[in-house]
Amino acid sequence: MLYRQTVAESSQALNDIKNGSESGLVAAKQMIHGLTEILVSDNASSAMGSLLGAQELDDLSVLHAMNVAVLSMLVGRQFDLGHEAMHALGTAGFLHDIGEQALPPDLRHRSWASMNTEDQKAFQQHVDLGLNMLAQFPGLPDDVLSIIRNHHERVDGSGYPARRWGDQLSLLSRIHAVVDEYESLVNTPDPLTTMTPTETLSKLYTNAKTKFSEEVVVGLIQTLSVYPPGTVVALTDHSVGLVVSINLHSRMRPLIVLYDPTVNQANPHIADLSKDPTLSIVRSIPRSELSQETSDYLNLTKWTGFFISSSLKTLEEDRAA
Repeated sequence: MLYRQTVAESSQALNDIKNGSESGLVAAKQMIHGLTEILVSDNASSAMGSLLGAQELDDLSVLHAMNVAVLSMLVGRQFDLGHEAMHALGTAGFLHDIGEQALPPDLRHRSWASMNTEDQKAFQQHVDLGLNMLAQFPGLPDDVLSIIRNHHERVDGSGYPARRWGDQLSLLSRIHAVVDEYESLVNTPDPLTTMTPTETLSKLYTNAKTKFSEEVVVGLIQTLSVYPPGTVVALTDHSVGLVVSINLHSRMRPLIVLYDPTVNQANPHIADLSKDPTLSIVRSIPRSELSQETSDYLNLTKWTGFFISSSLKTLEEDRAA
């Protein structure tokens, strides 16, 4: 499948960069350039969610890098950023955690909450490790390096490594920080303990006047809509489904994979709300309200990977490939 091929190529690119091969950086730049051209020219029609299981990912960090790159650029559209700024957001989004590749695997694959103080200090070194790793590749724009340097800083000065705050953080850095936090909460190492997209947006909004830029959090909400990919929803015909896209032209009319136990899970019914004016979303459904059968059918124990589509046929093509 095209998306899974991109995951594999991205994994190879990150590995090449870690090993000092410029071919990895070239591949990353080519991928980001393609996304930038689609987004800046306004040819993007949707941002699709592709569900990936543990057996399909050697390392969750690859999915995280791709997601932060895509979502950062989507939020950047809300601020009418130009080609150069969008490219910087995407490049930094893909490379921001490259320093984690130099950490011990048992540290990389653990959640922040599970680390003791000593482990957290060791983990924080990934920012400087990443910058040192990228220093061997001259020509990376200052904006890209600045975003990477500041991706764990917070507007109230509570972040790391330099406790920068307020206007010391550029708009691009503030966009990245919000998106990185969102993605980290919705795609955790253990999908069973992950927060739902709606819960995550609510948490970010609560922190919007302290740790994060309020205008950027609002921009993320406007990008994802109130029903982000990964949200389980009830529809006006009483059916239940999983949101799997952001319709960039009509955000309340996404694609939805419908729960129907009479239909094979591998080839489920898909409702395209942009083409069916009789069908609408009524509300989001907390996962605690779902039966185990519904959760299993909708693959809620899988991670969500984002990619840009210039055609709403992409999900069907990806499924059939």
